[in-house]
Amino acid sequence: MAKKKLLIITGITGFVGSSLIKNKLFLENFDILGVNSKEYFSVKNKLEIINKNVFIDKVKNYKDVSLVHLATFYDLNEDNKELIYQANYSFGIEFIETLYENEISINSILYTNTAFIFSKDENIRKSSYVISKDNFSEYLNEFAKKKDINLIEIYLSNTFGLGDKRKKLIPNMIKSIKSGEEFVINNPSGFINILNIEILIEEFFKILNLNKSFKCSMLSKYEFSITSIYEFLNSYINNKKTNEIISKISSDGDLLPANVNNKYFEFNLSKSLMKICNHLS
Repeated sequence: MAKKKLLIITGITGFVGSSLIKNKLFLENFDILGVNSKEYFSVKNKLEIINKNVFIDKVKNYKDVSLVHLATFYDLNEDNKELIYQANYSFGIEFIETLYENEISINSILYTNTAFIFSKDENIRKSSYVISKDNFSEYLNEFAKKKDINLIEIYLSNTFGLGDKRKKLIPNMIKSIKSGEEFVINNPSGFINILNIEILIEEFFKILNLNKSFKCSMLSKYEFSITSIYEFLNSYINNKKTNEIISKISSDGDLLPANVNNKYFEFNLSKSLMKICNHLS
């Protein structure tokens, strides 16, 4: 039996990484190793912590190696600038250079950049979070060209789904409703582009099998009203009623440039939210 391809995942214990290693397409078609900021992992039926030397030795057994670089630290608080740059810039460089110092070559890299770089809000575009992600992108593009690596750069906005424990909009809303705490919506008339993680993971699998370099955004076809998302969740969690309509408008793609292939996905947000709530109850 031919050996499977090896997939290395940085940020493997985060929301996107954890969702990826639960997906049958990846488990059946790849052997998987991973890393976060502190530890190295082997993936079989579950995550198993291994030491760095064992990790390197395992990787050396493969000729076809792909890297999915998910590791990131999201924070728009400029007081955490040093931590932001360490996680979003330095960590990725150090990890990739460690592989090559050990004579390990990579065939392809999938990097999740942030679509916030194209935001109409200048303060967001100039945040340390966005700049650190973009600086790493510059390094990665130059490195991939030098080493002849297929580089797939994915621009993401907001994601959500089962198992999301991040301090993000949907988990925060659900937590506050279940606890009876007040949830403050800073911009009641605001809309958000948010994509179901299940769609994202399936697209990742398709893209990794294309064996070519390209840039692509993955966004929802619609932007959803933040206030109506909260009203829907509140009605469903407290009364199991689904008559609240989640308002939406067509996504305009912000400032996405012409050289980025924009992919928009349509899905039923109400059903996705009910699935999450039912799983938690």
